[in-house]
Amino acid sequence: MLINNTARTIREVLPILIELILKNLASEHEDNRAIASRTLGDLAKKLGERILPKLMPILEKGLKTGTDEQRQGVCIGLSEVISAASKDMVAVMAPDVGPIIKVALADSNESVRQQAAATFDVLHNKLGSQVRIL
Repeated sequence: MLINNTARTIREVLPILIELILKNLASEHEDNRAIASRTLGDLAKKLGERILPKLMPILEKGLKTGTDEQRQGVCIGLSEVISAASKDMVAVMAPDVGPIIKVALADSNESVRQQAAATFDVLHNKLGSQVRIL
């Protein structure tokens, strides 16, 4: 009720919001991870096509520049986004998601690779044989 244009306001604060979410996804505390994951899923579900194009570059940057925990958090968040988005939206964003997952699957940290494999599994469950990450 206090914000006239919720979608525009969220787009403006999105980079900071995603940074905070990624920090919480990388948290040692399971509660923080769960809340951050649900928040990211809610953003994807409620704002879908308006927010996902801006979200993917932020997640990709977090995967390239973050700590092991942050890279694992990116994979957790990506899994939640894929789960929350419609099948059609996931199909549209698959060309952006595939390379992110591919990089994570080749990560030097085993936990990141395991979470990337789980993320790929979520993607495969959503799209089936349409999945292409190479």
